[in-house]
Amino acid sequence: MFTSINKTVSSLFIVLVMTIFSISNAYAGDNRVNLEGRAGIVVPTGDFDRFNGDVGFSTGLKASYSFSPYFELRADGDLGIFSTLRDVPTTRFWNVTAGPGVNFTNPYNTRWTVGVNGGLGFTVIETDDFQGNSFNETYFALSFGARVGYDIASRVNISLSSIGYITFADEDDTQFFANIPGGSSFEEVFTFPVSLGLTVRI
Repeated sequence: MFTSINKTVSSLFIVLVMTIFSISNAYAGDNRVNLEGRAGIVVPTGDFDRFNGDVGFSTGLKASYSFSPYFELRADGDLGIFSTLRDVPTTRFWNVTAGPGVNFTNPYNTRWTVGVNGGLGFTVIETDDFQGNSFNETYFALSFGARVGYDIASRVNISLSSIGYITFADEDDTQFFANIPGGSSFEEVFTFPVSLGLTVRI
């Protein structure tokens, strides 16, 4: 029984690989590498929002490789900066993730692009000096996002996108933030950059 199941799974896997390979070959003549620059705002939520709830500034980059008009493998990097006039140190979130992206539109049929993406990676949280101390730690992170774009030229796309980053911090590490007025230690941080972007296909 298990031998039969294994053969079936193996056959399905081979069909899937051949399908992806065929799609990739059909798409081989197009510009498959995409480079994107973006900037906007970043919104903090969760425990971090308790003491530094102001909307921050965000800037980011994306590099991706398209296997077909609908599937890509991408790497994202975003920097979120939270700075206030209150007695709170400037805090920076360096988010880096990689994973798949799925596009719902075919560039042969429309100038519009609509897609979603997800990824795994890490986040570096760092702060300026506060009362003689500062914070700098790296944690595991997940990302999920959505993007709407429009081709203004054959290889140029403008977009509005948002990527949510979930950072899994350590409550013992983040005791630093408990010493900040109105702050507390935390385990998870959610940040949501909302950005305008420009993508070039090369």
